[in-house]
Amino acid sequence: MADPVGGSRRTEEFPDLHGARILVLEDDPDASELIVEALRLCGARVWAAQMAEQARPLVAEVVPQLILCDLALPREDGISFVRWLRTRPLAGGGSAAVVAYTAYDDYFLRASNADGFAAIVKKPADPGMVCRTIADLLHPPSATSRRS
Repeated sequence: MADPVGGSRRTEEFPDLHGARILVLEDDPDASELIVEALRLCGARVWAAQMAEQARPLVAEVVPQLILCDLALPREDGISFVRWLRTRPLAGGGSAAVVAYTAYDDYFLRASNADGFAAIVKKPADPGMVCRTIADLLHPPSATSRRS
């Protein structure tokens, strides 16, 4: 299996994502590094790809629980990648939750109308907020805790 980026140290500023398998698909190396590090601090196992063609084999190998997907990627945009993802068998990564991650209003609007996205985060975004969004998707509050 491919080695994840980062380790598992966590601070109290970030939610607990211990053991979560997350794929970050982001073509900007600085943005990717920032998000990967934040997710690592949350305890997640993180893999990174800069293009859809690099992410495809990772989906099959890692079977991520969640994919943080930049929408404005080179060669193939994130919306096309998610369409491909949804054709995959559920046990082969097709059931991964996807968070759209974009700075562009036109992509933001397209993603909000596209099937397959669990959430949309507009760049620039605070890494802690991105981690909390992911934690809420992977570990939604129980009905009991909502009533408290």
